[in-house]
Amino acid sequence: MLLLSLLAVYFQTIPSSAAVDDQGCSGCSAYQCIEKEASCGPRGYPIGFGWRNCRVFEDPVIRSRFTPAGVEWANCTAKCLIDALQQFITAEPGATCDRISSRAYSSHVGCYIQCGFCSICADNKWALARAYNYGDFFSFRALQQIWSIAKECGPFACFCKG
Repeated sequence: MLLLSLLAVYFQTIPSSAAVDDQGCSGCSAYQCIEKEASCGPRGYPIGFGWRNCRVFEDPVIRSRFTPAGVEWANCTAKCLIDALQQFITAEPGATCDRISSRAYSSHVGCYIQCGFCSICADNKWALARAYNYGDFFSFRALQQIWSIAKECGPFACFCKG
């Protein structure tokens, strides 16, 4: 009986994947937790893109440049991107870094649109321009995403105000 009690206590202390927040894996830290499992390195998606950009949008100076709706969009988008990646990692444990990167990038357009990018980009264009790392835009994948967002929002949606 004592053995069963000890085993019960032992198994209760093992963190489950559902207890992500208890492990300090909420918010931008989720990317570091994903990196611990995936080992994609400093240039892989979890650290080299996800965590790096997430932290930019958490920066108080960057956030102060956004309208309240822009801050809401940034919060929604960060959560959406992290949730999408965590769901993938849970559904496909042991995925290669290329698969992780591909799946993560494929969630960008949907998360941006779902969180209201089309309605915030005009009033927040200068804040966005100062937040993004332009080096991230020089890839075929990034250009495809920009094109998809422009098609969804309309080609001039982000330039008509402010």
